[in-house]
Amino acid sequence: MITDATFLLVDDDAVAILAVRRALKRLKITSATLAASDGQDALAVLRDAEPAENSAVVPFIVILDLQMPRMGGLEFLDALVGDERLQDVMVLVFAPPEMHHLIKSRYDQHVRGFLDKDRTEETLAQALTELRDSGATVSG
Repeated sequence: MITDATFLLVDDDAVAILAVRRALKRLKITSATLAASDGQDALAVLRDAEPAENSAVVPFIVILDLQMPRMGGLEFLDALVGDERLQDVMVLVFAPPEMHHLIKSRYDQHVRGFLDKDRTEETLAQALTELRDSGATVSG
C-alpha cells in the first residue's frame, strides 16, 4: 500500500519542503517523512535505509525538485536508473508541463507523476490517487 512508504522530500528550498509536509498532513498521510537538500543527500538516505524484516528493499516515494545544487533532479534520476538496489523507488517530480514528456520517456521506470509547486496539495493529491488507482504498490 502506498501509505506504507516513507516519503523522501528532495528540495533545497525549505519553504517547498514545508509546503509538501503541510499537504501530506492535510491529505491525512501519516507516513514517515524525511528530507534531503539535494540529489546526493537523497541517494545517501536511500542507500543507507534498512529494509523491513522479510523485505529486500525499503519502500520509498520520492518527491523531487529538479533544480538543486551539487546534484539536481535529473542527475538523481540517472543515478536511480543505474542502481539495482533502488529499482523499486517511485518518484513524483516538480516539473513544468513542457518537461513531462521528456522526463517520462527517459525515466518511466521511476517517475510516477508530476507536481506543481504553485498547487502542491492539489497536484500531490492527484498524483497519489493515480498511484493508488494504478495498483502501484511499494515493496516492504
